Amino acid sequence: MVRNDWSAVPAMFGLIIFGIGQGALVTLVFNVLVTAAPKELAGDVGSLRGTTQNLAAGVGTAVAGALLVGLLSGGIL
Repeated sequence: MVRNDWSAVPAMFGLIIFGIGQGALVTLVFNVLVTAAPKELAGDVGSLRGTTQNLAAGVGTAVAGALLVGLLSGGIL
């Protein structure tokens, strides 16, 4: 049986920390990618970065969800 016995405060704290870390990293990676590319390819690099970021977010969400459901259904959490 899958249960959710978590309190809201630790979950919100974790999401805030995750958001700050990801926001800082995404900004840094975007700036490095665009400035390292030749100016005529800046648009292509920006669009590829966006596509890669969206793909990674989708795959990461799916994997995290699968792990969480597996842990909850196995009684580990």
